Amino acid sequence: MKNKVIASRYAKAVFSLADTSKIDNFVADIDVLVAFFQNNSQLVQSLNSSVFGFAKKKDFVTNLSEQTSCSKLWLNFLLLLVKKHRFVLVLDILAELQSIVFDYLKKEEVQLVLARKHSDGLIGEIGEAIKQKIGKEPNITVSIDESIIGGFVVHTKKFIVDCSIKNSLGRLAAQ
Repeated sequence: MKNKVIASRYAKAVFSLADTSKIDNFVADIDVLVAFFQNNSQLVQSLNSSVFGFAKKKDFVTNLSEQTSCSKLWLNFLLLLVKKHRFVLVLDILAELQSIVFDYLKKEEVQLVLARKHSDGLIGEIGEAIKQKIGKEPNITVSIDESIIGGFVVHTKKFIVDCSIKNSLGRLAAQ
């Protein structure tokens, strides 16, 4: 819980420094950093450890910033995490940032689980129904899970709607 609070504070601070007129670039930078650090979890641990000195960590972070073409904001942010020995929280902070950006853009992350692949038209209709329910533009990620048999399941931060045949059969069996 403590790490979530700390991550939230860092995320709010970074977002307050962001140029919201270039929000698309900011979001792209977040996506690049998330992908990089998810694929290099050992690196995150190394940058947080005391085995390497600050100078070596600073050089690495500077090179990383140049390779990913991220703005100076990101370089300063990553260097601050190294300096404060908080680099282990980088993915938590980036996740909080994604949430803040989605709130700013009035969007919501939505996971749509289907039993089989459906047309884009049907997914669009479900998306419109979700938009009316949550009052925000849904950013839908579709996944296939044949175990739900039919129907769909919608996951958001605030609720889950389970309209699957598997769930309906389970409720009937419980009666």
